[in-house]
Amino acid sequence: TKPKRNVSGFKVTYTHAEDGESLDSYRASFLIGQDGRKVKMGGHDGRLFWEVMILFVTIITFMCHSVPDPPTHLRAVNVTDSTALLLWRPALAAVDKYSIVKVTVSGNAAEQQLSGLEGSTTYTVTVTSQLGSRESSPATTSFTTTVGEGPQDLQASNVTPRTATLSWKPPSKPQLNTWGTPRCVNTELPCRYNLTRLHPGSTYTLQLRAEGGGQYTSAISTEFTTGTLRYPFPTDCSQELLNGIVTSGEAEIFPQGRHGTSPLAYCNVQTGGGKAPKSMPLPALLASLETSCHAIVSGDSLSYHNNRIFSTKDRDLAPFITRCALSYRGGWWYKNCHEANLNGVYGINTKHQGVIWTAWKGKDFSVPFTEMKLRPAAFRPPSRG
Repeated sequence: TKPKRNVSGFKVTYTHAEDGESLDSYRASFLIGQDGRKVKMGGHDGRLFWEVMILFVTIITFMCHSVPDPPTHLRAVNVTDSTALLLWRPALAAVDKYSIVKVTVSGNAAEQQLSGLEGSTTYTVTVTSQLGSRESSPATTSFTTTVGEGPQDLQASNVTPRTATLSWKPPSKPQLNTWGTPRCVNTELPCRYNLTRLHPGSTYTLQLRAEGGGQYTSAISTEFTTGTLRYPFPTDCSQELLNGIVTSGEAEIFPQGRHGTSPLAYCNVQTGGGKAPKSMPLPALLASLETSCHAIVSGDSLSYHNNRIFSTKDRDLAPFITRCALSYRGGWWYKNCHEANLNGVYGINTKHQGVIWTAWKGKDFSVPFTEMKLRPAAFRPPSRG
């Protein structure tokens, strides 16, 4: 008899009553529709007793929707007194958007800049993924904004074509450091920092902020333009002199005359020009305890060495029987062997191995001080008047 309640069908199972659920028992099971009232059992082996079970079946259909994947690895970086940058790893499956507290950003985003925050305040931020009307579980992070006060009054002064001096007032909190000056915390005096090796005729924009314990204040900025030079990329010291540099010291030299690798060279601009890969005479300055002499080498003891190969003890290419660089213990333009030996052994007055300038003091006197400079042959120093 069909039950009164709605059913989707019936399941009929029958087995030998004596064998029950044993593995070798005969068992059959099949489904019939909801209108079925009779069923023919087949396949039995003539036994008299059978156990028959009829179950009614109700099929329930329902739909379920999974929530979207949440973002992960949420964190805050670059935290200042009023801003913070949120970073997270996006959800594995595509989502429509992310909800940050009351801020909504694109589902393709993986970061969000927060601004307008209060200084010295701890914030807890949650981010969820949203797909349609569904929302993921939240990712949460906390951070604390820094103190509100940062450095003030950033200025550039004493601006030259290659240098400038930065000054600013440090924050009042002594635990904060400022870039380039970790001990600049005295609020009574301005902090200073010297910028060097700048490019002539260039505009620079600088930003400065204080840091303490990995936290930063908001940045302040200033802008300045360096002056121009006749030779912005000097190829030698003579061009530095023509640029108006009147103090000897280290200078950037640009061998190609343009921006690029710029080795530092010492330029003596008081007594002449500088270096370049072209024809140059070699002035040599010699001094003893009693006197000194200045020789412009167009002759004297160095003319003997004109057009010779520069030799050292480990690389002697001069075609002579005597290995001059080894015998006289210097690197020099040896001939056979020398009339001058300004790279000889300091302070030795025997075997002609000292710092020798034969035309002045002979070969048995080691000159205590020598200086060699190069300058372009056609160079004429500018008038000092």
